[in-house]
Amino acid sequence: MSRLARVLWAGASYFALVFVLAFALGAARTLLLEPHMSKLAATAVEAPFLLMVMIAAARWVPPRFHLAGDGAALWA
Repeated sequence: MSRLARVLWAGASYFALVFVLAFALGAARTLLLEPHMSKLAATAVEAPFLLMVMIAAARWVPPRFHLAGDGAALWA
């Protein structure tokens, strides 16, 4: 697999992983938190968990696709 293909697959995997988990967190926020607090407060509770998901995915995906730690691959 070429480097470009690995970068594209890594980007698509990161997007899919974060999208699915953000969708699940958003559904949980809407169904569980918003009936008991304001929308802004519920979003503020959800945000740190979503940030943790993004950081974990960003650390997990590049090694799985054998991407070097250089800036060009990681920015792409």
